[in-house]
Amino acid sequence: YQDSKAIKNKIKNKSVVYAGKLDVNYLIEDYIDNSLSISELGYKVKLIGSKFNTVKDDKGFKNRLESKIKEKGIQWTKVLGRNETINETSKSTFLISIRDKKFDTNNEISTKLLESISAGTLPIINKSRANMSIVGDNYPLFADSYSELYSIIGAFSLTTSNYKKILNIAQNKVEAYTFKYIYDKQLKFFYEGYN
Repeated sequence: YQDSKAIKNKIKNKSVVYAGKLDVNYLIEDYIDNSLSISELGYKVKLIGSKFNTVKDDKGFKNRLESKIKEKGIQWTKVLGRNETINETSKSTFLISIRDKKFDTNNEISTKLLESISAGTLPIINKSRANMSIVGDNYPLFADSYSELYSIIGAFSLTTSNYKKILNIAQNKVEAYTFKYIYDKQLKFFYEGYN
C-alpha cells in the first residue's frame, strides 16, 4: 500500500509504463504509435523489456519497433530484473497492459493487473469479465485499444485523494488473490489444524 507521499510523486512526475514482452499480441506497436498523444498530456512514456516475439510473416517487426522507439523518444530500459521492474512500475502513474481482445477469456485474470496493484500503481487494462471481477465494473481505467489512452488518461481525475481511493479499492479486492489470504482462508486448517 502506498502512502500519500508516494502517490503525490506519481502525480508530480507523471509517467506511463509498459513492462513485458515486445509482442504483436500485446499490441506493443500500438503503444509506441500512440506514445506522442500520451506525451501531449504531460506524461513520460516508458518501456521495459527486450524480449521480442517476432511474427513469422513480419520479419521487420523488431527493427521497425526499435526505430519507432528511438524516433518517438520513449524511455526504453531493455533489461531489468523482476524486483527492479516492480520498483520502476511502483514509481509510474499508470501501467499499461492492453492486449488483443481475441486473447481475453472470461476467466483469466491479468497478472499485470495483480502485479501493478500490488506495486501501488493503477493499471490501464482491457475491460474483460475477469478484470471487472477484480476492480469492479466502474473502474475508470479500462481501455480495449491504445487509441483510447488519450481520452482515458485525460478524463481520469489525477488527484492524490482520487488516486488513493481507486487504488485502495483495487488493493482490497486483489488481497483475495494473495498467497497469504488463500492460505489463511483455505489451507491453514489442513496444515495447522484447529487453534
